[in-house]
Amino acid sequence: RWKSLVRGESEHGFQSSSLSGLFYAMHPITAASSRKPTQVFLLGLGSYVLAQGIVGAMNFQFRTRQDAFGPYRHYRLETLLTRNGSVGRGVTGPGVSEFGLMDSLGCSRYAALPLEAGEAADRLASFSGPVGSSFLTTFAHPQGVNMTGWYIRTGASDGSEDLDPAYFNVWATNDEVHIGNGSCADGREEERWWKGKDAATWCGAEWRRVGAPTWRFRAFSSASDERNDSGWWDFLQLKISLPLARSSLETFLLKPPYNLYNWFWVTPQLLMGPAVLLTGLSSYLRPFIPFYPPPHISLPFGIGCASFFSGVSGMTNGVAGVNHIMFESLAVFVSMSFLTVAFARQGPSFIYAVWLYVVIQIGSWGFLCHMFWHNPFQRMTFTGLLGMLLAVVVTGLRIYQKGASKKLLMQDQKVYDELYKKLVESEDGSACLAHLENVVRMVGLGNDTEAHCRQFNRARADRFTRVLRDEYLAQTKAHPVATFPLFWDIGHWYVP
Repeated sequence: RWKSLVRGESEHGFQSSSLSGLFYAMHPITAASSRKPTQVFLLGLGSYVLAQGIVGAMNFQFRTRQDAFGPYRHYRLETLLTRNGSVGRGVTGPGVSEFGLMDSLGCSRYAALPLEAGEAADRLASFSGPVGSSFLTTFAHPQGVNMTGWYIRTGASDGSEDLDPAYFNVWATNDEVHIGNGSCADGREEERWWKGKDAATWCGAEWRRVGAPTWRFRAFSSASDERNDSGWWDFLQLKISLPLARSSLETFLLKPPYNLYNWFWVTPQLLMGPAVLLTGLSSYLRPFIPFYPPPHISLPFGIGCASFFSGVSGMTNGVAGVNHIMFESLAVFVSMSFLTVAFARQGPSFIYAVWLYVVIQIGSWGFLCHMFWHNPFQRMTFTGLLGMLLAVVVTGLRIYQKGASKKLLMQDQKVYDELYKKLVESEDGSACLAHLENVVRMVGLGNDTEAHCRQFNRARADRFTRVLRDEYLAQTKAHPVATFPLFWDIGHWYVP
């Protein structure tokens, strides 16, 4: 670093300081964004976030303009938990009096328009009724039918309220189903109703899960047209409470409205991604573009926009009654708002604010995972882990740099200690130290004050225009004490 400074290659302290030290500066965002490791980090993060928003928007277009799943011949609703708390073998029936599919327009058979004779025959069920703890619906069409959701009717008889499903899964298959004596259709032996995967074997057939009472979305899943390979719907293990009214019709449409999806899974990413990319390119483009936003504005702006629209998503989903998405959106809103303030204010405490963001983000996501899947470690939060990586690397490098600095000064400290010891042992030396202490107190730098010495950056006179440089040299000759000999010798003329 010293050689590069002598050669004039390092124009700013941003380039000569350690990378970890820049995050403890007064303007850490501006300083760190001028270094290549940080630029690579920002460009990678910005590209990922922007791609996430683009793929999320593509998924919305693909999944909402076509049927959600299918075609399948057999659909099955399996009750795993009832209103009275029955689980496992204790679930003796599905607890519903009817189970059917929503058509391509998102309508149940009670709201659908009259169909042509052939189309009506294709969607005709050859069997529909309870089988063990499930309600099975089989369609006559040999290739099966598609679905955009399903509908159910609660139990028809009075006093059946306790048997209503509090949690269920919807399954689909094209395999042949062999019920036999019906023992294969009994309730599961597993009493933990939330346990299970997206595939299961039931009565000799392999089934794929295509529904649950509640779900969220994986916006960054494959944006292909193959509907049955999509992981876009992320089904949750959350209890529900069906109406107590008997034969009540309840519908579950898998296609989300635009505002309930895009405010959280598309818009924040499309705004934050470019802002992060602009920050990563700032040191290269700002010299050529006068109105290019500085890093301490572009980065907090992008994160602030993501935070704002996450809050909008929380409010819109709350009004619509989608409480689990509301909680997830508001958790992101709180953590991102805190990070926005930290990036905007900057200062030496910036890295501590990043650590606090990591705790808030990972803690809130762990709570949501426990609520969604009954396991706080079911999924990892990408932004939380990325923030932790940044905080750990910067903090680790800072500790290493401080240790290296102390080791570098250890020999000098040893010499200073020996010199001080000699001064204290002599009478004249003790008198000089006492006098120096009094002088320090007189100028306001004693231990009883909060004053401290500061190092200020000065302008480089050797980079002035010729007229200003000659004026500086004339002033320096009149006051030579103000120049530092070492800097003068290497051609770095600092204005005092």
